[in-house]
Amino acid sequence: MNGNDQENHTSQNNKKSENSVTTFPKNQSKIILTEGYLSSLKNLPFTQRFKIIMWHRGFKHQKDLAQAVGVTEFYMSHIITGFRKGKRHRAKICEILQISENDIWNGN
Repeated sequence: MNGNDQENHTSQNNKKSENSVTTFPKNQSKIILTEGYLSSLKNLPFTQRFKIIMWHRGFKHQKDLAQAVGVTEFYMSHIITGFRKGKRHRAKICEILQISENDIWNGN
């Protein structure tokens, strides 16, 4: 990557934040979560399991996932910590994270 490419990449990132339009992370579709890996996460508490899957899908911050789902960061925080079940938004969350509901919610 030469200097001009870096400048163009930086200016594109600035344009993205100015428009405040959230898209899926670029590397999201490249990461494959196998059944074995997902089943190993079943023993973890819900919050840790959710954050690990989020991270693997390229969402470093819950506010990015909240914007993609269409909820507030506050509400997404409550879903992640388990204070809210978020049943109306589960399908959208699972679609974005490319997992099934049972993989993350364990049937709850």
